[in-house]
Amino acid sequence: MENNPGIPLLAYSGRLDPQKGVELFAKEFEYIVNDLGAQIVVLGGGERSYVDFFSEMEKKYPGRVGTHLMRDFTLPRKIFAGADMIVIPSRYEPGGIVAIEALRYGCIPIVRATGGLADSVENYDPKSDTGYGFTFRQFSPEDC
Repeated sequence: MENNPGIPLLAYSGRLDPQKGVELFAKEFEYIVNDLGAQIVVLGGGERSYVDFFSEMEKKYPGRVGTHLMRDFTLPRKIFAGADMIVIPSRYEPGGIVAIEALRYGCIPIVRATGGLADSVENYDPKSDTGYGFTFRQFSPEDC
């Protein structure tokens, strides 16, 4: 991937399956890369359709998209330490450990406010300058 601190680096780390909201991330993927100008790193294994999609995106956007499309339990910490934001668009999530671990490394969580994610990520409020992440409620591209 291109090393440019002026370009935001978004990360996804987790299983590639519907429970984790991967289809929502996939729908907005090219908008994030093209219109927002971000770089993206994706870590995780799972359903073949998602593995194929992210593999194609890495080929389509060399230097802008990086993937490690298999399970790895040591790489997430390195990704959190290097990324600016972690995307966690889960349909449902009993815990919020990925968001908490990402915060530990200075990686800002962007999460769907559901289950443990709603409990562990406080939405940033610019008026009061409180909060440490960004949340959205509806499972739709318009809401995130």
